[in-house]
Amino acid sequence: FGFIASLNKSISGGGYGPIVAGGQILTGRDGTRAIGTTAVAEAATTATSYIVYEVLGRTPVTLDTFLGLEGPLVLGALLSAPVSAYVLKRVHPRRLTPIVGAAAVILGIYTLMNTVFDSTLATIVILLIFAALIAGLLLVRRNNRRDMHAESKETRH
Repeated sequence: FGFIASLNKSISGGGYGPIVAGGQILTGRDGTRAIGTTAVAEAATTATSYIVYEVLGRTPVTLDTFLGLEGPLVLGALLSAPVSAYVLKRVHPRRLTPIVGAAAVILGIYTLMNTVFDSTLATIVILLIFAALIAGLLLVRRNNRRDMHAESKETRH
């Protein structure tokens, strides 16, 4: 998963987090640890990419450029890891896999649409997909509540 995520990041510039976090969760790792590890690993992967580009002479990466790009990424990783861990403590593990899966699909579609078409069309498509996902989640939630209500009536009788 790490290789695929890094390759995807180098080609498209995004999608690293959902692939790596999703892969860890699918292999049985706790969601909180997976998200925290991914946030820190992404900063390290990006720093390594800059260093490799500099060593290969592919692009002039000055210290100012490096710090200007890597600094916010490291800061974001440091701030997002505890926030993500806190939020994930509140989410039931059974619900985590579909959330990470949906995030990976949405980001993948957005990246593909943004690469092939203009960003406006990509944004519209993603908003439509997101609206459909929210509607589906609300429908599932309503059905689950109705089923639980029906079961509780049966157990009382």
